[in-house]
Amino acid sequence: MKFLQGLFENPYVDPDRAVKVSNTSEHQKTALQAAREGIVLLKNEKNLLPLNKNIKSIAIIGPNADNERNQLGD
Repeated sequence: MKFLQGLFENPYVDPDRAVKVSNTSEHQKTALQAAREGIVLLKNEKNLLPLNKNIKSIAIIGPNADNERNQLGD
């Protein structure tokens, strides 16, 4: 897809065009649909959920655990 989109030849985005193209009702509907379809149902083993409000820390583990802006989904 990156090749077909020409991202190797022109990898930079025009911010003004990006706002115009992505901030449409069609894209907002698509984003809402993707969010709804991406909801994860958790298995509540041993009645762990909801988490206790007294928990002082939670470990976030993975290659992008400290990258708050990562949009890759891992």
